[in-house]
Amino acid sequence: ADSPTKTESMLLKDYTVRHAKGSQIEAPKKIFIIIAESYAQWPMQPEYAKYGISSGVGQIVNKPNSVWLQSILTNGPSTISAITATLTGLAETGQVATYQPETHRQAYETALAPQMKKMGYKSYFWYGGPSGWFGIKKYALSQGFEEFNGAGELGLRASENRWGAADKEFLTRAAQGIAQINEPSVHVMLTISNHSPYTIDLAKEGFPKEEVRKLLPKEKQSDEEFLIELGHQWYADREIKRFIDQMEKEEPNSLFIIVGDHGSRAMYLENSPSLYHHNSVPLIFCGKGISKNQFPSQVAGGQIQIIPTLIELIAPKGFAYYSLMPSLTEGRYYGLNSSHWMNTSVIANRSGEKSQVYGENSTPANQVNRDQEWEEAIFAYSWWRAVKGEQLK
Repeated sequence: ADSPTKTESMLLKDYTVRHAKGSQIEAPKKIFIIIAESYAQWPMQPEYAKYGISSGVGQIVNKPNSVWLQSILTNGPSTISAITATLTGLAETGQVATYQPETHRQAYETALAPQMKKMGYKSYFWYGGPSGWFGIKKYALSQGFEEFNGAGELGLRASENRWGAADKEFLTRAAQGIAQINEPSVHVMLTISNHSPYTIDLAKEGFPKEEVRKLLPKEKQSDEEFLIELGHQWYADREIKRFIDQMEKEEPNSLFIIVGDHGSRAMYLENSPSLYHHNSVPLIFCGKGISKNQFPSQVAGGQIQIIPTLIELIAPKGFAYYSLMPSLTEGRYYGLNSSHWMNTSVIANRSGEKSQVYGENSTPANQVNRDQEWEEAIFAYSWWRAVKGEQLK
């Protein structure tokens, strides 16, 4: 952080306070953070563009008011890890964050909703699945959200997929609810459909299955399950694009943040996917005022940096906020989670047993200047805050 307000403080938050450098865009009326189920980095890469399974979001990243960050680590291996990062700003440390007593005692100082409320925004969570999944409704409300709208609240029918309603129905119903909110607001959206069991009727939705089959390597062309997985990526991508198009039309002064919750579990063209493909997810900022020069060319990070990046984009100069890591607009650190780290040229596990270089300007892992004391502090803070509380004892 900038510096502890009290060098001998027993309050954890005094070691994470930061001050905004000054807004870089006009404050949007509505902010959308879309956590996209199983939306991996690899289908967006140029060599895979021919399959068209990420062409919707691909069109978004090609807009002049859009930035696609390609060196972003997940907060952990599961959807709830990404939700933890987005709602609380804390790193995944192994405990189930939704079930920690401290989670429900009060919102964390690093959390999204209370910090956005200080700038005049109310926060809403939208999910096409059941509110009891991982205690997600109680989790969101405990962390300062004004409202949680799951399948029950939205009146969505049960679908063949045990996770909830199809993305088309969910996002349509959510859009109707959002249209009724006229105040400055943040909307966290969690999609569902790109997850097994794969139950979308792809033929009915128009997935060009046979065209995609012809483009696949020969050894993959007869793999029907793989084609179904590709089709669900295509469907989820299309529905995200449709939703954003609608929101842009209805609320031109909006900011959109799209992030994959985690990488593909099994959907890879290669038999042995790279560490980069397996652990990196896309992070996209798009909207009025966004430009590529707001982010350093060599920037890497992780999902817990979404909150500070959002704040630095819109907060007035001097606005005090709390974050374990800096905004991605600063580009000062590498990405980090409990198992891996990455910068813009190398990804490796934290134990040093395995590393891989990627990109055009690759640097061997042993030549990267890591701050392992800082790394341990990130996880120690996150664990202690969720398990022990706000006081150092």
